[in-house]
Amino acid sequence: MTFRVNFYAEQAFLSFVKKMIEKTESGSEDETEVSAVCVLACAAALESGVNYIFLNYTNNTDFDKLNIKSKIEYITSSSTEKIKWSEGFWQNIILLINSRNWLAHYKESDIGLINSECKWIKDDSNEIPKIDPNHVLNISNIKKYYESTRSALKFLIYTIKGDLITHEYLDDEDYSPLIIG
Repeated sequence: MTFRVNFYAEQAFLSFVKKMIEKTESGSEDETEVSAVCVLACAAALESGVNYIFLNYTNNTDFDKLNIKSKIEYITSSSTEKIKWSEGFWQNIILLINSRNWLAHYKESDIGLINSECKWIKDDSNEIPKIDPNHVLNISNIKKYYESTRSALKFLIYTIKGDLITHEYLDDEDYSPLIIG
């Protein structure tokens, strides 16, 4: 007997982030570590979901040459629905992408200097960091990134008039990343 196996990476990543949000309390000892991994997982969920939509609902074969933002814009290019990157959940998607890039392309552990009030100090040898780990790596932001990732993928499915039943996990959060049958 043989069975078809389907793996949905976006569902695996979203399921993981949902579990971490439920388990991790704000201010907990492991909040920074959990949040760092959740940023990467949300970004991976977004990209794998966008890639799925791109491959299944467009005729563009050059998707490997495009970054995530360009893929999203391409998917919506023939629609009347336009992306407003500075508004709503799209604004959080930009923050997610920037945070992911900072974490994934990490180069320097000495990112700056803060004073006793946790305010960044800018002087001749210290710049204010582009990404503030205290601001980015917390459960409150992870919740925003998680919800924004789901909203962005729902928007894209709706925009291309995709199969909403196949993607109902975006509404009910009932994830099935591995299906054998």
